Amino acid sequence: MAIFRAHRTWGDATEGATWMPRVEVLRQGDRFVVRAELPRLKKENVEVSITDDAIVIQGQRKNERFYRSIPLPDGVSADQAEASFENGVLEIKLPIS
Repeated sequence: MAIFRAHRTWGDATEGATWMPRVEVLRQGDRFVVRAELPRLKKENVEVSITDDAIVIQGQRKNERFYRSIPLPDGVSADQAEASFENGVLEIKLPIS
């Protein structure tokens, strides 16, 4: 069950972004899960960073740049994040305490 569909950007970070990939955010038991559909992208063309309050996903395919910032709920252990990228889908899992 989706908690919300992330479609939030902060500051001027989206300036120049030409593509907004679909992102699904949900809670699976004791995990916060983010899935981003990134078709026709390779792992090396995607950058993921996690701060205390957000996951930032950005990258480029051909001439299309993208940037997504997903706020993290309270209780998420950002330092224990796990990520996978398979068949154009990036999945990030973070435990919730």
